[in-house]
Amino acid sequence: MLEPSVPQLCESLSSASTAASTLQVFYNVALERPQILADHLKAFRATAENFPKTALASIQVMVAVAKIRKVREIVFPHSSVFRGG
Repeated sequence: MLEPSVPQLCESLSSASTAASTLQVFYNVALERPQILADHLKAFRATAENFPKTALASIQVMVAVAKIRKVREIVFPHSSVFRGG
């Protein structure tokens, strides 16, 4: 139900006044359905870079999304931390 709205919500990440509250929504989504956010990790990183006060919230969202194996391999392709090695 929320999946079609994700790109539209990502637009809210480009504004300092809405980024923090949008990240909170994304965090709640990531806890339940992280896969629908997997294609938007660059937006979360850009938000952290553009608005340093949102860095912690951005990282929380990205970590919640990274819990799914496919995304881990895409985001951290050379890291042995996630492969148990």
